[in-house]
Amino acid sequence: MFATTNKAFLTSVCFMTALAFSPAQAATDPVQVKLTANEVVKDSKGAEQLRAIGQLNGKEVVRYSATYTNTSSAAISDMAVTLPIPANMSFNGIASPSSALASIDGVNYLPMPLTQVIDGKTVKVPYSQYKSLRWQIKLLPARKSATVTADTQLDLTK
Repeated sequence: MFATTNKAFLTSVCFMTALAFSPAQAATDPVQVKLTANEVVKDSKGAEQLRAIGQLNGKEVVRYSATYTNTSSAAISDMAVTLPIPANMSFNGIASPSSALASIDGVNYLPMPLTQVIDGKTVKVPYSQYKSLRWQIKLLPARKSATVTADTQLDLTK
């Protein structure tokens, strides 16, 4: 089971990397993207540390980070960046910057927490239903980078 779980997880990382960056795009796009996935662990003092991902059993927190680097000599304004949540992972509500917009369909993005009306009552949409997050980078100066992150956990029910 663990081998299958890690295979599915690595497939998701590879797929997300392919979505975020393609070699053909690199020659013409002034923005380069680096996507990483690390396990979030706490040290003895409670401080978060990032480490390489090993075997996953569903309890670990995996942080996806996307770093966008402006390789041009001019600033880039109003850049929307999207970080999909892999199909076998569930978002746990922690994103940075906290201004992330969320989507349950990958098309419509709204501020978190998302809500829906069920039987006439407004309820929060479970984070496990979030499909992607989007941030608006107002200004990315020349030769500078901006990083967005989303914390997830393996969802063995998906």
